Amino acid sequence: VSGFETEVWWAPMEGLDLKLGATWLDSEQSSITTSPFDVSERLDGNQLPYAPEFSANGLVRYETAFSGDLKVRTQLDFTTRSEHWGESTNVAISEIEGYTLWNASIAVVTNDERWTATLWCKNLSDEEYLQYINDLQGLGSILRTPGVPRTYGVSLAFSM
Repeated sequence: VSGFETEVWWAPMEGLDLKLGATWLDSEQSSITTSPFDVSERLDGNQLPYAPEFSANGLVRYETAFSGDLKVRTQLDFTTRSEHWGESTNVAISEIEGYTLWNASIAVVTNDERWTATLWCKNLSDEEYLQYINDLQGLGSILRTPGVPRTYGVSLAFSM
């Protein structure tokens, strides 16, 4: 396995944070001799499962004074992954398509950071994607676990 990973965090002005991370990965397998059965030859040149060649994440977050002892924090973030495999055999049925997820939130925070109330939405675009595939054709089944659809809610947090 070889690759490259980087992360950049930039704060161009008070209250504004920009982050971007990216990963490139080469996870090509090589055959090894196994005993008493040589089962690895069919994996030669395949990619490792759940190891996308490219993935990235990032966010834009802005925080500003609101009123008295309160501030407002808004955030838009994303994660993305290129297509990858759910099984080391790399058979077509185990391919997981690439996807990008967007999330957003707006929070009201006390200046001492003890209380936070957040309105949030995950998977803004309601992207349909798979998180997991397990090829159980030998048992007459293929297990596919879908990703979480658009969700939203309110969170309240207290820190001591």
